[in-house]
Amino acid sequence: MRKIQGLILIFFFLNTIYGQDSVRQQAGLDWEVFPIISYDTDAGFGYGLKGYLKNIFNWQESYDLILYNSTKGEKWYRFQFSLPDYEIRHGKNYGFAFDLIADYDKWISYYFYGLGNNSSYEGREIYTKELFEFTLLLNKSLSENIIIQGGLIYKTVLFTSFPVQSLPANFSFINKANQLSFLINTIYDTRNSTINPDKGMVVSAGFESAPDFKFTNSSFSKTSLIFQSYNQIVLPVLILANRISLQQLIGNNIPVQFLLPL
Repeated sequence: MRKIQGLILIFFFLNTIYGQDSVRQQAGLDWEVFPIISYDTDAGFGYGLKGYLKNIFNWQESYDLILYNSTKGEKWYRFQFSLPDYEIRHGKNYGFAFDLIADYDKWISYYFYGLGNNSSYEGREIYTKELFEFTLLLNKSLSENIIIQGGLIYKTVLFTSFPVQSLPANFSFINKANQLSFLINTIYDTRNSTINPDKGMVVSAGFESAPDFKFTNSSFSKTSLIFQSYNQIVLPVLILANRISLQQLIGNNIPVQFLLPL
């Protein structure tokens, strides 16, 4: 859990070929670049860019890239490849689609508040947290609004620079936790866009299982139910967005890094 205050994110739209704003087009080469400027009391001033490229090989594929750094030491690099592009296929009966996501996120000063009902802001401790996550997803549309999604996730989370008398030392704490899990989700999605929705809803029910492999040190199962809704209020540019998430995690000696956060 992280305490975030004064979060300011500013995205500047620079260039689009064969497009208007950030709406994905059906055909033709399309690219966009968004510089990122942010301020967060934990991360400091952030700077970077988000890049988007579509349809190099005329497969309607897309490439998303985020490169971000901050003055207090956060480094976030993310790459996503989708075939076809997630916005092009949205709201259509497209058959099969493929997503590959690689995510690296390092916090020099990561706040840990403890476990369970005894957690408190006064008891927070500061660590360095380094995450690498690799995700493969295969999507199958059953209709324009119903999607079945299956895939696998490989994740490692490294904690370093923690105090000797730290809270995690009182539990089954390991510096580096890693997992290989398999997931299946059923998704009902009526949004009018995945990028900038102003109406519709998403209901997602999922199950994830991380078996005990020789090269991992985490084993658990997780079920989830997530509801999201988007509605215009008062003005067309003012959107009310809601999200409710229910999760259950089952397992023995689950590393602190993979426990459910609040």
